[in-house]
Amino acid sequence: MSLNVDSQTASRVSQLYEDLKTIPTLSGGLILPSSCIEINCTVSDHQNDKNISLSKQYQLVNDHQVVGSPYPSITPADIHLVSTSPSGKRRAVFKCIASDGKPNANTAALDYQIEIYSNQVLQLRILVKDIHGKVFTDETFGRVSWSSCENKLLYVAEMKQELVKPYWEKYSRTNDKLPENDNPYQYKYDYEAKEDWGEQILLKTPHIYELDILVKKVTHIDLIPATDSAGSPHYLPGSTNFVYTAFERPVRKLGIRFCVQRDAKLFYCDRISVKQIASEYRGPRRPVFSPCGTKLAFLAIENSVNYHNSTSKLVVVNWTTEGAKDSQVIVDIVDEVKCNDEIEAMNTFPGLYNIDLPLSCWSSDSRYIVMNSTWRSVQSIVVIDTQKTSNNVRRLFNSNTYESYVLLSHEPQSKKVLYYKTTPTMPYQIYVGKLDYDSLEVSNITLIEDALSLINTELNDSGIKEKLESISWKVLHIPIEKGSKVYMDCILYIPKGPKSFVNGSGSDKHSLLLIPHGGPHGSCSTIFAARFIYFALCGYAVLLLNYRGSVGFSQSFAGCLPGNIGDMDVKDCYNSYRYILDENVIPVDENSVSVYGGSHGGFLSGHLVGQYPSQFKAGILLNPVINLATIFSESDIPDWCYNESLGNDYYDEACVTKEMLTQMYDRSPIAHVSNVTAAVLLLVGEVDRRVPKEQPREFYHSLRLLGKCKEARMLVYPENDHPIAKPKDDFDSMVSSALFLYKHSN
Repeated sequence: MSLNVDSQTASRVSQLYEDLKTIPTLSGGLILPSSCIEINCTVSDHQNDKNISLSKQYQLVNDHQVVGSPYPSITPADIHLVSTSPSGKRRAVFKCIASDGKPNANTAALDYQIEIYSNQVLQLRILVKDIHGKVFTDETFGRVSWSSCENKLLYVAEMKQELVKPYWEKYSRTNDKLPENDNPYQYKYDYEAKEDWGEQILLKTPHIYELDILVKKVTHIDLIPATDSAGSPHYLPGSTNFVYTAFERPVRKLGIRFCVQRDAKLFYCDRISVKQIASEYRGPRRPVFSPCGTKLAFLAIENSVNYHNSTSKLVVVNWTTEGAKDSQVIVDIVDEVKCNDEIEAMNTFPGLYNIDLPLSCWSSDSRYIVMNSTWRSVQSIVVIDTQKTSNNVRRLFNSNTYESYVLLSHEPQSKKVLYYKTTPTMPYQIYVGKLDYDSLEVSNITLIEDALSLINTELNDSGIKEKLESISWKVLHIPIEKGSKVYMDCILYIPKGPKSFVNGSGSDKHSLLLIPHGGPHGSCSTIFAARFIYFALCGYAVLLLNYRGSVGFSQSFAGCLPGNIGDMDVKDCYNSYRYILDENVIPVDENSVSVYGGSHGGFLSGHLVGQYPSQFKAGILLNPVINLATIFSESDIPDWCYNESLGNDYYDEACVTKEMLTQMYDRSPIAHVSNVTAAVLLLVGEVDRRVPKEQPREFYHSLRLLGKCKEARMLVYPENDHPIAKPKDDFDSMVSSALFLYKHSN
């Protein structure tokens, strides 16, 4: 179906996103010995449909001068994971190579090998394809832990499954003799149903393996029950004993990515047996020993929480030579934040929000923990004093200007922190400095890399830096209702003019694009996001919505939504839009308002165009939840439907009644589809496990049959799951979205 836009506009829209995608995306950073800094990033190559991984090293001279290579090194495509030992003297490189010898990590038939480098020399190469399957790199299971002597390391990989023979194989060899008591019917093709851990973690049984570098051998830690899914190992300092988390075999495996409420347990392995520890805490994750080995920190959630993301507790277990002793909640749940004004709101701790606790989080004296956390609408670096149990969480760079700061690396011995600053219009500026844990001062701050300086060369005349500088932004504190002291933070991008880079024209009023985030227990923050700034550069004022249910504000702010989706969150989004109009924040063309959202953001977008049909000209829905009553049996997280729509505090698929399904339907966008008159574009990942493609198809066919909307269009992207992330498909979906908006909202 043609979009009916002129070729010049299509070319400008396409070129604009291509210019934005030249900006590297940070993937990590590391402080190495001898004041060396390593920065890792990726660059999207949509023409060849791949992401190019780059690495660049810088040398700090006298703690404030930087010397760097003039160009980065390209990371080979067969490298799956790299881990550097704490001293920086050794590096483990995990490679996956297709059985035909080509480096292709997307192929099912893979050979795996581990290489150990020391002093720039290949010390060891070991093939592991006959020992285990793919190595885990996700934030739930994946982790590499080095022993104190750095001669051993623990990692997580898919446990090798026993091969099963077909029924007839016994009879295909006439010379075979059946062993005594052997039943030939026990052999069959492996058609047995097997469950995995859902969206983007399609593997089934993660287990822990140990590489002994001196012995040149990989060993499976078989003390862990084969039915457990184990991960996040960490060595006890000065020992080869370790802790890990595990999910014991459930009745049904549910999707685990971004779902911290799954019932993990924490175990200690002393090489003789495994023993559960800290059993009183719900969902312990990412355990980390302090350098002295006398404290074990981990994150946990409130016992009553069953929705997929919430405020975390920080727990510290006192550790002795006899093992785990007493434990203490160092940072507890923050239930509610009420403030008199926006400054007080920004300076009031809302609770911890992070899935991960990094291995290098502890200070060298085992007192402080340094980590990232969402703090309302900004990303912050927090320092936690574990010797206190109240007023012990402080922000680095406590600014009321709403920049976000993200920690890349913390080196306890030198007290150095590697971090970057970012805003909606500034991709990143990377700095290194020395942290004083008591005063929170960071001294000897040195700029390592500025993203815009990297692309501002004579070979890149896109003017992207000037275009980004033409966009202003602000954080709006919007009361959930008039007179309330509970605020939603919404982030507004404002094109100057207003004038569009797409067609060079403008008016005295802005076209407005609402973007609710997914989850619903996610958040929008003041970090650079190419897809959001892209729409602003196309000429739209963009409003990012942190409705009730968002994380980063308090437990009650996130927890009040379950049982109320399709109502409370929809009203919050609409009321935020009305706030822009009623308070005259910017002049808005009410005949040019649209909405864009993915996942639960797509759910809200479907509701907005259905519940307020006269207000929206276009809706773009990316892998949207459309019908809670039908997704229940399709998604990898059916408990999400149960908890979010009904508010129940348990999940039991067998207990679902027709009354419950009716309630789910009534809370769904499909219940309002007959009202939709706006043009609707559906963007679909064909192998999405979280929101399967049948959901947007249901909306698409209903819209076409009803025939009321201006246009119903659906684009389906093969080999994409919940995020449409393959470079060529990300490019196509974004440009198609911009052209669809241009056609229907201008």
